[in-house]
Amino acid sequence: MGNERPTRLMIDGWCSLAVPTGWAWNQEEGITSVYREAEPQGALNISLYFRRGQRQPPSRPELVEYARKLARALGNPVETNAVGIEPVGQGEGSYVQLRDNLGDRWRIWHTGAVGRVVCLAYQQPVESSDQEHEDVERMVRSFQWLEEKPVDL
Repeated sequence: MGNERPTRLMIDGWCSLAVPTGWAWNQEEGITSVYREAEPQGALNISLYFRRGQRQPPSRPELVEYARKLARALGNPVETNAVGIEPVGQGEGSYVQLRDNLGDRWRIWHTGAVGRVVCLAYQQPVESSDQEHEDVERMVRSFQWLEEKPVDL
């Protein structure tokens, strides 16, 4: 990566993250996928959810439950104690690591703000290496909510 600055990717005007040099992205059907341009090993998929009627950011237990629901949907239910709390950008979020029923490896973070939650899910085929690990970690740590935008509460 050298001294090149990452590109700041804006996602639907709600949030952003720093994408390292050599990575690209596309946005399709509400999901932003970020992947390495040369020999990609996996993709960081970013999805936004709106929590209408919620006037507070999601609590830790709510973030843990988001992680558990996605794990169940991927065919690998996890216990509450298997979900950790980790830094995500300037705040914190739930984190879980698992394999789906096809054997792909997943690292999943959820964090939220008033009226919204973001899911950052890195999917990687089982046979791939972990050479993207540091870049993915940096992207997750760079996550930012943009200015508070009104959500129809």
